[in-house]
Amino acid sequence: MKVATGFYWIKVIDALLILITLGAAVYVYGFNRAPLPKIIGGTAVAIAVVGFLAVRWLPKLMAGEEQSAVSKLALLDEEEEVVHEWPLHGYTSLLIGKSSVPGEVDINLFEAEYASLISKQHAVLNLVAGNWFVEDIHSRNGVGIKKVRQPKKRKLEVEEPHLIEIGDVIYIANTRLLVQ
Repeated sequence: MKVATGFYWIKVIDALLILITLGAAVYVYGFNRAPLPKIIGGTAVAIAVVGFLAVRWLPKLMAGEEQSAVSKLALLDEEEEVVHEWPLHGYTSLLIGKSSVPGEVDINLFEAEYASLISKQHAVLNLVAGNWFVEDIHSRNGVGIKKVRQPKKRKLEVEEPHLIEIGDVIYIANTRLLVQ
């Protein structure tokens, strides 16, 4: 909760800085007739824009951070309705399985309809070069995938990473996870 509150304050401060800059630009270019404030104002706005972009995007560019289009997994029920979602942003690896102990697995399917078929450590998701991969880690009942443009699902080989994309359905035994 503390992190979320800080995040909103940063957004509020960003919005106020943009409003102040826009207000100054409207005053200098709309109501002031002297050329010197226009030159100084234009230079200040250019420096502010470059500084803002450098602070916001330069660290990401320097770190080589790549963003995946895949943002979450959704647990589907028999009627294709989403019953639970797990956001993937901020993670590089997630363990899929079932456990009655909180925190033992990242994507806990303990309450899924077919939980009895799911291994304690069933599969893993890994983020590599901006793409998410799913991998069966010696599960008892296997991992399957149905690609968005293919009519049939196929079973994955153990310890063979497979690229997932938006619209794919991952089968953890008989439990379906929609890639969103």
